[in-house]
Amino acid sequence: MTLNEYINWAITEIDKILPVYKRVEEDWLINWTKTLCVINCVTGIFEVTSLIFSRSEFLGGLYVGKQKDTTVDDFKLFWDKFFPDEYKAFHNVSGQSTSSDIFNVFRNNILHSGTATVIKSSDDDIIGWWMGYGVNPDGKGISFKDRALYIDCQNLTIDFKEALKKYITYLKEDIDDLDGQGIPSVRWRKGFWYTLKPVYLKDEEWINLGRFKKVF
Repeated sequence: MTLNEYINWAITEIDKILPVYKRVEEDWLINWTKTLCVINCVTGIFEVTSLIFSRSEFLGGLYVGKQKDTTVDDFKLFWDKFFPDEYKAFHNVSGQSTSSDIFNVFRNNILHSGTATVIKSSDDDIIGWWMGYGVNPDGKGISFKDRALYIDCQNLTIDFKEALKKYITYLKEDIDDLDGQGIPSVRWRKGFWYTLKPVYLKDEEWINLGRFKKVF
C-alpha cells in the first residue's frame, strides 16, 4: 500500500459512518460495552478499569480535537465533562496532585505494570485502593472512604456507558465551539485523523494533508 492509498483509506475510515455521532453510537458504544461486559463476566477488574480510563483519554482527544499525542489532560477534560461531577474530586485525593491521582493509579500503573499502586499523600500517609464488584453498594463507580479509592467495576462500566451517551448527545447538538476551537464534529474529525497518522510521518505534514483533503 502506498502512502496515497493509505491516505484515501484513512479518509474512508473517518467517513465510514456519518454523521460522526453515529460512529460513536453505532460502533463504539455498542462494541465497547459488549467488550467490557465480557471482561466483567470473567472478573477482569484491572482490564476493565484500565480500558475505561484509556478510552476516556482517547475520547478526550476527540472532544478537544487533539492533533498530537493524548495525555492525562485530555482524560481530565472528558472525565470532568461527561462523568458524574463528584468524580472530579478524585483527581487530587493526595492533596498534592498536579495531574490526576485516579489516572496515575488506575490507568498508567495498571497498563504498564499489571496492577494498581498506592499513593503517598501530602501528610506522608498512604492512600490505598479496593477493586471488585459490590464494593460500592450505593451504585457509584468510584468512591473515596477510609483512606482508599474504591472501584466498583460493574458500576464504573455503567458510568462509562452513560458518559458515552452524553458525548453522543453533545455531538448530535454540534453547537459548542469550545472557545473558538471548532464545533464538536469538526474537533472529532481533527482528533480522529491524528490517531491514524503513520509512525515517523511528521505531525505537521499529516495535519496539512488532512486540511488539503478537507477532512476537517
